[in-house]
Amino acid sequence: MAHRTQTVWWQLGLWALVLTMSAALLPRSAQIYSQWWHTRQEVRVQEAQLQSLRQEARALRQQIRRIATPAGREAIAREKGWLKPGEQPLQFIPESGE
Repeated sequence: MAHRTQTVWWQLGLWALVLTMSAALLPRSAQIYSQWWHTRQEVRVQEAQLQSLRQEARALRQQIRRIATPAGREAIAREKGWLKPGEQPLQFIPESGE
């Protein structure tokens, strides 16, 4: 009987130790979880920014390829309203409604 009582006390002691350690570690665990959560959110924001920057880089590379060709340079100049020497701009004269 004494052996059984001693075993029960050991089990109670171990459970008390586990509960005490758990209670002691709980605030630190909550802090670690909170930091992990905020870091995870920050990573999501950074990944979205990275995706946006990659799209912008692709668009800029396309513009560079376009500018690298004579036809592309001419198209850009025309978009800005530039004319070649000797060219006359096309003018529309509205009809009078009378």
